[in-house]
Amino acid sequence: MKKLKTLLLLSMLTLVVGVFSSCSSDDDSSSKFNDVTLIAGSTQQIANSDGINWKSENDLIAEVENGTIKAYRVGEVRIASEKGSFIVKVTPQYSYYTEPYLNFGATIQSVKKQMKGYSLLSEDSKSLLYKGTGYTSGYLYSFENSALKYSYILTSSSYVTEVANWTAERYVYVTQTDDYIGLITPDKKIMVLIVPMKIGGSWYYTISYGKFEKNSSNAKANRAPSLIEDSGDNYTLKAEAYFNDLRSKL
Repeated sequence: MKKLKTLLLLSMLTLVVGVFSSCSSDDDSSSKFNDVTLIAGSTQQIANSDGINWKSENDLIAEVENGTIKAYRVGEVRIASEKGSFIVKVTPQYSYYTEPYLNFGATIQSVKKQMKGYSLLSEDSKSLLYKGTGYTSGYLYSFENSALKYSYILTSSSYVTEVANWTAERYVYVTQTDDYIGLITPDKKIMVLIVPMKIGGSWYYTISYGKFEKNSSNAKANRAPSLIEDSGDNYTLKAEAYFNDLRSKL
């Protein structure tokens, strides 16, 4: 398991520190700053921006350095200055996976409605398990007091490059242990854990999602690494219990 986690982490970090690709700049000589759409990992020069100080509302998605827009992760952000502002929309380069339903607190019926295009493999009062498509082996949703608590993607460990590419351009690396890699969404609202897991003799990655409880009474919850570490064992145990039943149903 440690080898799988290390391989995935190295792939992700290579992508994070990789060289940005350059897009052609907008040579419009007007003072209006147009909205921009860029692929994650690309850059674009802003025309007529000399001497302007730009500030991004979320530099985990995109920012401007020396007049160059740098698109980091999938999302949408406003970048402003005293001369005006514009929106940067960052789109993905990789679409291997589709995120599970992430409206935490939703009812079982709401999740079933969102997943109506997928085959339901099993259901009880605490979980829904669906068969995936493409690179996704399955989706799992777990509930607490009839409200959605965690969401999961299950994928083969042979897709290490795909998992690394897909997660690196969407989530922010936070921490790691021998058992998992911890990330968070750019808006800092959702925790993401990547956990190698052996099921029926085969290795998989689970990409696990849970709400980041920023206002928790637990002081540790105000720091993303501690929150992820506190929740890690629960993620692993819940996922393993449900996914052990998956092999015979796929």
